[in-house]
Amino acid sequence: MLSPKNTRRAQNAWSARKHIAEKIPGMHPTGNPLLLWTLASLPATDLGDYPLSLLESFAQEAAYVREAFPWCRELPEELFLLHVLCPRINNETLSDCRPVFRQELEPLVRGLTLPEAIQRVNAWCAGRVVYRSTDERTSSPLEIYHRGWGRCGEESLFTVNALRSVGIAARQIYAPWWSHCDDNHAWVEAWDGRRWRYLGACEPEPLLDRGWFTQAAGRAMLIHARAFVGDLEPAGLFPGVRDEALSIREGVAYESVTRRYAETRDFTIEVQGPGAAGAKVGFYILNEGALRPIAWRTADERGLARIELGLGSIWICGENNGFSGNVLAYTGEAERAVVELKKRESAFAGEASFIAPKDSGLQVPALSPEQKERRARTLHLAKTEREARKAPQPCPPTGDPALLRAYALLTPKDRAANVPLAVLEDCREAYRFERGLPEDVFAQGLLSPRIGHEPLAPWRALLEKEAPLVPPEKLWNWLCENITQLDSFQDIPQTIAGAWRLRAANRLGMKSLFCGICRSRGIPARLGAGGRPEYWRDGWRLADGMEKGWAAFPVQGESGGRLGLMIWDSGWQPVDPAQSQLPEGRWLWTAATRLPNGNQLVNWGEFWLGAGEKAEIQPVFRKGRPEDFLQSLTLPDAAIRRGGTETPLQELLGTGDLTLACWTEPGAEPTQHLMLELEEWAGELRELDCRVEILTEAVEAAEAVARRMYLEPGVLPLALLADKEGKGLFALAGYRVGAGEMLTQAARAYRAAKGRGTAPRGLAAKPG
Repeated sequence: MLSPKNTRRAQNAWSARKHIAEKIPGMHPTGNPLLLWTLASLPATDLGDYPLSLLESFAQEAAYVREAFPWCRELPEELFLLHVLCPRINNETLSDCRPVFRQELEPLVRGLTLPEAIQRVNAWCAGRVVYRSTDERTSSPLEIYHRGWGRCGEESLFTVNALRSVGIAARQIYAPWWSHCDDNHAWVEAWDGRRWRYLGACEPEPLLDRGWFTQAAGRAMLIHARAFVGDLEPAGLFPGVRDEALSIREGVAYESVTRRYAETRDFTIEVQGPGAAGAKVGFYILNEGALRPIAWRTADERGLARIELGLGSIWICGENNGFSGNVLAYTGEAERAVVELKKRESAFAGEASFIAPKDSGLQVPALSPEQKERRARTLHLAKTEREARKAPQPCPPTGDPALLRAYALLTPKDRAANVPLAVLEDCREAYRFERGLPEDVFAQGLLSPRIGHEPLAPWRALLEKEAPLVPPEKLWNWLCENITQLDSFQDIPQTIAGAWRLRAANRLGMKSLFCGICRSRGIPARLGAGGRPEYWRDGWRLADGMEKGWAAFPVQGESGGRLGLMIWDSGWQPVDPAQSQLPEGRWLWTAATRLPNGNQLVNWGEFWLGAGEKAEIQPVFRKGRPEDFLQSLTLPDAAIRRGGTETPLQELLGTGDLTLACWTEPGAEPTQHLMLELEEWAGELRELDCRVEILTEAVEAAEAVARRMYLEPGVLPLALLADKEGKGLFALAGYRVGAGEMLTQAARAYRAAKGRGTAPRGLAAKPG
């Protein structure tokens, strides 16, 4: 069932973490090598959060599919262990989903080829789950299955579990943050017997290696796959993966698959100064106005760190033993950057340009009429299946105002999961301490069943019985001295009871445990700015004893950009800029203006906030030039329907040198607003010889155009400025004040550039 080599690997890894697992009664493998591998490879926090019986079920299912499906029997052992057996995909709550999914899927995939089985599973997934934007908490696969909706990260982990349930090696693929727009995305890769193939989760296509995100992925700085290795020795687990494309930290292996989707470069960072050897190097993208980490590396004995990246701007931070340094690099032109570590960098302020990787011009191959028909049938059947399923309705506790009050504090997503009654009963003790507390402090800091994004489970009675009677101002130090701090996957929100049972926690778990112990003693506690734990004593106080200051960021007039705020805590950590009371420390603010081509014009500055100090920063947002707003993107092969007949989009655009095509929703206010603005600017548009076409049909074409122009699909009206060669120059969607003026300015900039004999500058911008 497991080779001697990998059996020894699992035994050695389990021995290394036995001292933690021994704190959980019954957490011992029973001679099953697949269970031993599972216990050794999962994040250590999972050992305190989940019963052994759940992990045994995953091992039993893996053993079954290894024998039952020919494609699984033929898998190399490493692929089977990492991408079929492994229960965990990301930071989701684990659930016993594989038997449920397999019972439905096994009859559907029998007799199919492996590529056919992959597509059949994805079609099944589409018949059960549809995309919906939700909060950051990552649901369990069973919760997603019963609820029927989830964000892309949830759709993809659901699909990966479905594929693994019938022995198909699968993994979640993640662009942590896009460079060209304010968002991120996750999808799926499945092993077809020879190589990895990609697919949009719950988005069935008639062909593999096809998805709406293909062109977006071509502009990524980093796309990675994740595999959980825990305390396993990783040597030999990733054959053929280059050193520049592999990073292992906190028991997780991150494999860069960026070069499968985009043009890349092997980039070298030279860390100089005290602590260069062994320095932690972080890589950041500016997204939603703030610096967002996408990868980490550790410098070698010469101070060098290597990584594979797309061709764009990247913010690099190095730090070690209190020394740190930062640099903005552009991998489109350079192969290396130098980060100099200093004890305390002088505060800086100024302008910067973040350049997104260029659009590759890659076009998703057009489908044949037969493939289009098959795709339409599959999507229609999936929609019919979803509508026929009865999602469980939330069941609030009846007849008990105390429990209803706690239930009301949960999110709609929590309530859709039908919260166990034991979780709400656990909150009843909070009412003993309500007297004299402000309502919001009591509700959010004491009564609420939730502290962060951890799985909901009872914890108050356990902590009230076992946790120490330590005053809150001394509790954080007590925890640091008495709770083992785990270097385990930090993105998993550990349960409070699990952290206490293990007497071990990751960083998130330690913060939640502090809040849980406080609440169990009647002391309101919460996670405040930057995720730092706080307790209430005539005001919110930081758990670690540090003081707070005040900061304000008044923005004059309409900015058209995004304001970001970060605190330095072994790397830059985003904080909500709406916060006014902030911990003392080193801070960085950003004022970012996103151009249509994905580049960003930035003003930014660093400041130090001391205890009791007040800081007022007046961010200024930079404005782009009219020609900066032009792009030159080859539009998709789409059809415009008018009165029952179809006209190719390229044919429509080819009848004039410059066309403004507007997909509208008659009667809707955003459409009426756009029509009024276009009427106001109609004279100048005629002078610019810009033909206006108003379209009320062909929603599918509008969605394809929106995605190609890097706008959110499905938002109407959609206005597209394009030339006769079928190149998209400028686009906007939805309700936009000043839309008519922006479209006219874009048309004017196009005429000016054409008069000069130059191409639109949008995709040719260089750092400035």
